[in-house]
Amino acid sequence: MISLIISLIGLWIFFKLAFWVFKGCGQVIAFLILAVIFLGVLGSLVKLWWLIIIFLGIGLFAQKS
Repeated sequence: MISLIISLIGLWIFFKLAFWVFKGCGQVIAFLILAVIFLGVLGSLVKLWWLIIIFLGIGLFAQKS
């Protein structure tokens, strides 16, 4: 449970960082790279792959709004 909370917080931070630093299409690519590295370091990539899809969807929806 704690690793899930840490993963969510880490992905949220990387989401904000990627969309603040990079512009355009590079935002999505940068976020995916950071998220995969972060989840890989935690060893949770297999269990939490769906979080990447959720955050990517949120990012694309927010960018269109």
